[in-house]
Amino acid sequence: MVDPGNRDLLASAIDKYLAIGQIENAKRHADVAISRFPDDRYFQNRLGNVMLAQGNLPRAEEIFEQLLDNAPDDNIRFNLAYTYYLQGRYTQASELLLPIVEQAQRPVGAVTLLLRVLHQQGDVKSAIDLVERNMPLCGADTDFLAVASLLYFDDGQIEKARQTSTAAQSDGTHLLEALVVGASLSLGEGDVAAAATQFAEAVAISPRDGRSWAGMGMVSMVKQDLTGAARQLERAIGYMPSHIGTRHLLGWCKIFSHDLAAADQVFLQALSLDRNFGESHGGLAVVAAIRGDRLRAEECIKRAVGLDPKSLSARYASMVLSGDIKDLVKLREIATKALAMRSNPFVKSLAQVAGKLTPK
Repeated sequence: MVDPGNRDLLASAIDKYLAIGQIENAKRHADVAISRFPDDRYFQNRLGNVMLAQGNLPRAEEIFEQLLDNAPDDNIRFNLAYTYYLQGRYTQASELLLPIVEQAQRPVGAVTLLLRVLHQQGDVKSAIDLVERNMPLCGADTDFLAVASLLYFDDGQIEKARQTSTAAQSDGTHLLEALVVGASLSLGEGDVAAAATQFAEAVAISPRDGRSWAGMGMVSMVKQDLTGAARQLERAIGYMPSHIGTRHLLGWCKIFSHDLAAADQVFLQALSLDRNFGESHGGLAVVAAIRGDRLRAEECIKRAVGLDPKSLSARYASMVLSGDIKDLVKLREIATKALAMRSNPFVKSLAQVAGKLTPK
């Protein structure tokens, strides 16, 4: 135990144990520090960081809010914003971060966290603008570059995504977002082995990252491992319950597995999230068409096309009804080939890319 009366040694010990992941030791020293210096804001802040590391977000939030109420401090603002971000309270996180990133001497970490917040809010346009404005200041920071690569990727700026993903990993550091982008690009180029390795590494870094699990599921689909794909996609949905595209992928996986009852349920679940998503109706149409339920298939096709005149799953259903696709093997062959060619594994549905291989 560090000399409990030595303030500097206590602070150093807490920071050291946090840095090497020995959270219990950090907590023990933080408790001693608070008992000896109960009014010390820096030790209170360190205790909040320990709570963050332990995953005790409500307690961390309480500590940081009390500190911020007593006196304004950008470091505390950032810590509280990070606590909000981890809890999915993105609006509150953004409100705290905006004043920080508008400063001339803004910290790179605050810019990067705001990028993550904007991405979670679905505001890719504002996030890309923030990337471009801060590239001169933050372009040497690997964490910033990794997040930027994912934003470029989701915005369809593939070459910028490739460049920033590569730059983010140039020093040998493997960061989650850069790995996901690299894996996605590998899958798009047909290098399934590289994609599998990169997605597996991403999952190892962040076992609760839904996109990485969805990527693993798509790799398994390309490999025709439908059992593994279903398991991985279900896990992805557990972490991204509102992501309709992943449910579509799982629905198609169930179709390929001849589990039409399960596929029907998956597409119905997707509809419960958004009744106006044409591809969900189209997925139901495919299931009905394969079952030979022409009336239901035609009703679902009508809804799908009404919402999206270019609905590709509706096109598949029509092809099944007309006999142009006579069995699931052919449908599966078309779709899995498309998966291996795709550049973005997180588009709204498998049908969107599989359609590239069907006659126009």
